[in-house]
Amino acid sequence: MSAVTTEPAGNASRSEGVTTDSSGHRDTGLRLMAVHAHPDDESSKGAATMARYACEGVEVLVCTLTGGERGDILNKAMERPEVRASLAAVRSALLLRVAGG
Repeated sequence: MSAVTTEPAGNASRSEGVTTDSSGHRDTGLRLMAVHAHPDDESSKGAATMARYACEGVEVLVCTLTGGERGDILNKAMERPEVRASLAAVRSALLLRVAGG
């Protein structure tokens, strides 16, 4: 299982229940956890909702329960032997990339 989280940066000051750091990130104190079967599900199942809440200062945690190594490849351009052989690593790298990690 892997987890990726978006967290507001440090050096925060608190005002009216919302923390704002020196770079303008807000932390409302709220948390959202999205649980998916494998990497890439977060992109097609709730991505806009997670992005909205992250922009509003909600800490977003994405949990993936498998590496996706047994999943289908829907993008035919990615259906290559080297991708198929390392599918879990490819999907994990993409998950980290879209999460900004």
